[in-house]
Amino acid sequence: VLLRTLRVSVLITAFSVLLAYPVAVWLAGLGPRGQTWAILVYMSPWFVNAVVKSFGWTLILGNKGLVNRGLMNLGVIDTPLRLMLNETGIVIGLLPGHFLFVLLPLWAALKGLDGNLRWAAMTLGARPWQVFLRVTVPLTLPALLAGAIINFTMNMAAFAAPALLGGTRTRVLSFVAYQVNLEELNWPFGGALAVAMLVVTLGFVTVAQGVTRRGLAGGGR
Repeated sequence: VLLRTLRVSVLITAFSVLLAYPVAVWLAGLGPRGQTWAILVYMSPWFVNAVVKSFGWTLILGNKGLVNRGLMNLGVIDTPLRLMLNETGIVIGLLPGHFLFVLLPLWAALKGLDGNLRWAAMTLGARPWQVFLRVTVPLTLPALLAGAIINFTMNMAAFAAPALLGGTRTRVLSFVAYQVNLEELNWPFGGALAVAMLVVTLGFVTVAQGVTRRGLAGGGR
């Protein structure tokens, strides 16, 4: 269960990081009004309760849900895809909401970049991709890692979506902790699970901070 929880949390964080950069670059290039509306759109999942969102995903991802019905009507598939009661359902259910925690700090960092730095790099012969890799990425790396840390900790602690979209066959640590503490009343083991989650999360934070410090030191050189 711990390995599954780590795998799902890392997958969601990785997808969020990969998607956040192009979206943040696009956001930073919009005007003030466009940025405001776009941020509201990306914040919209947090206007709905987590349990309600999870039940909504069951209507979309179920065997008779919108996705499977649409694909079967188009003749793309003959039998429904298993999009629920597995790790895929948990990732799909958590990604849209937790993606915001990576996007917002990265967007703020990109907005605060001095455009003269990129212009100076290009005048010295750097190509656009070199400017991005050697100027933009190092300067926004602390914000990206801060968002990734928040994203990872939210994934580790999530309960409603894993319980409804993963089910009892794909349990994560938070769901097991709930069962042990509130159903079995095995509080010593429940406390051990809580400590395990805390240790894993702190370990991830420590590693990320080390990477950030090395990135900043490399950027300073």
